[in-house]
This record gives sequence, C-alpha cells and structure tokens, in this order.
Amino acid sequence: MRNKRRNRESHHFGQENDDPQSTLKTISVIDPVLRRRTDCDVASRVCHIANYRPQTSSVEQSVGLFDNGKRYLTRDRLGNQSMSDLPVIGTLEKSFIEPGVIGNDKIITWSREFWYSTDLKTNLAVTRKDSEGTQAITLAILSRSEPDTSVFALPSGYTVVDDRHTPSPLN
Repeated sequence: MRNKRRNRESHHFGQENDDPQSTLKTISVIDPVLRRRTDCDVASRVCHIANYRPQTSSVEQSVGLFDNGKRYLTRDRLGNQSMSDLPVIGTLEKSFIEPGVIGNDKIITWSREFWYSTDLKTNLAVTRKDSEGTQAITLAILSRSEPDTSVFALPSGYTVVDDRHTPSPLN
C-alpha cells in the first residue's frame, strides 16, 4: 500500500443511521507516486494541495516507563484472526499517566486495540477507549482491484489552493 493512492474521508460523529454525506468533514487524497496530498474541507469547500513525503519506516514505542517515568505502556498480542478474508494480527496497548502529570488526581488509563493486515500493510480496525468513551475505526475493503479513477478526483465546485513549494531554478 505504500505506493498506492489512497482516499480517506473523515466524518463528524453521528447516529448509526445518519447519511454519511451529512457527517462528512474532510476528504484526503494521497498520491505517493506524484508525492502529493490533497485535503478538502467540506464546510469551506476548499482543497489544499501539499507536498507529500511517504513515511518509509516507523519506530514502535517501547513498553515500560517513558516521559521521565510519568507514563507507562503495556502491549499484549491478541493473536491472529481473519477480517474481510484477510489474516490480521491483533495487538492491545494500554497507557497509564501517573497522578499529577497533567493536573489529574488519579491514574488516567486508555487503550488502543489494533488489527493489522500484513498483506495490505495497514490496520483494518482500531479501537480506542478512554474516560471519554470509545472510538472504533474499521477499514472497509470492498475490492482489492484498482478503483475507478473518479475515487481520486477532487470534488467539483471546490476552490483549489496549491500550497506546494516549487524549488527556484538554478542559475
């Protein structure tokens, strides 16, 4: 998936039966080959084009104490299962913030559960839980074939602002 174009939509929280278009907040189109990222804001109807540099590696946070001993991370493997006919590997991370670190009078805890597909090199599901509630994100895989190019077209009627920096010509 590193060299594949991606279209990602961000939505406001809504009710289960809400029309997805009524909760649509942003549309992002990432093209690693052209090294371009376009973010469109639905409310203002403006798209910004920016340079994009793909992330080539990542570093996993070490378990144990971090932030000068004020925070603690645990990580447990949840095993393997299948999602959308793809094998996935589950991981549960829990973070703890000691009392007094951010004005808290007791330990703050939150968790993140990931289900990662090695075939697609991305998480198919992420669930975050904290004192505010639960947020679940699931990647819907409808087809692994090349999508229609219209999926990556900018919305019609939007103002497009090109924020890319072009290097000065050499003299």
